[in-house]
Amino acid sequence: MLVCLLELALEYRHHKLNYATPIFGQASTPTPDTKPTNHNSQGNLYGPTADFPFRSKVVPIGKHKPYHPVIWIASASHAEHIRLPAIKVFPNRICEFMESPINCIVFNGSRAGMSISDNIRLLEESLSEYKPSIAILYQMSLAIEEQQRILTTRSKSSKSNSFANPLIDFKPISKLFQRTSIHQHLSDYVGGNIKLQASLKGELPDGSRKQYMSDIREFVAFCQNNNIVPILTTFATSHSIDNLSEMPRSLKTNFVRYNTYLSPEGWVNSTAALNKSVQTYAATNSISLIDINAVIGGRPEYFVDFVHFNETGHKIIAETISHSLTTDPELAKPHDI
Repeated sequence: MLVCLLELALEYRHHKLNYATPIFGQASTPTPDTKPTNHNSQGNLYGPTADFPFRSKVVPIGKHKPYHPVIWIASASHAEHIRLPAIKVFPNRICEFMESPINCIVFNGSRAGMSISDNIRLLEESLSEYKPSIAILYQMSLAIEEQQRILTTRSKSSKSNSFANPLIDFKPISKLFQRTSIHQHLSDYVGGNIKLQASLKGELPDGSRKQYMSDIREFVAFCQNNNIVPILTTFATSHSIDNLSEMPRSLKTNFVRYNTYLSPEGWVNSTAALNKSVQTYAATNSISLIDINAVIGGRPEYFVDFVHFNETGHKIIAETISHSLTTDPELAKPHDI
């Protein structure tokens, strides 16, 4: 009985946080065009709405007001961040810190779970209507997750399973239990600590890093082929190798929540190696790069977890991007939408 009551309480808490649960299902949330936090003090509406698919300031297409630059943000949950008001996430604050007389506009083409390939597809679908002049890519952690998934899947598939055809199929019961809140907490706190004691890797292999850079090159090529200025960024994390020992245990268990390949140190090393690869590629090919990691990386006070910013972090990123953009003389050119 106590376990049932505990599960009910946890399910209700997760339901109120808008997670799908076996008992309460998916919580209903206000639509973006009625949610108060999507308005700023001037009453500007922020999407997404039925006619505007981005979590950024709604721009009435067709008025052809000159904006310069027209900025496209290609990211994932880092730039969408649905738990903050839309006006607080960094894409929607970039223009706030632009120096006059620059009159810019931002389209936040970022959604949770998006890969670099997804970013390219959405940008391609939106080109004719929104006509961005600049596209800023902020992506890495999902690429690392995907490479871990591939590596661990290969490892599992190479092992034989002598119980492949059991007399009783417990999969439906197992799947139901895995959806419960108790399982989630046991997996996070108990399973996570056990997994951390396993033999985890200290860095991604070369092939995984090459795949990430291949995606980067594809993004740059797409932008250049469509008269969009690509801007790359380094990726920032709450902890670096210098302060990894200070990372809370709860953050460390998150590393092995879904994939058990990289250790916390492996995550930090892989992020640093990929950042170096991006910097080298940008310098070699004369691609603009904003070093976000140099500004905020290794500063846990600006993060809510290892890869997502808090409100102050978002503000600093917006200021950093704004400063970098306003020092580029090419941005003085008007661009109609």
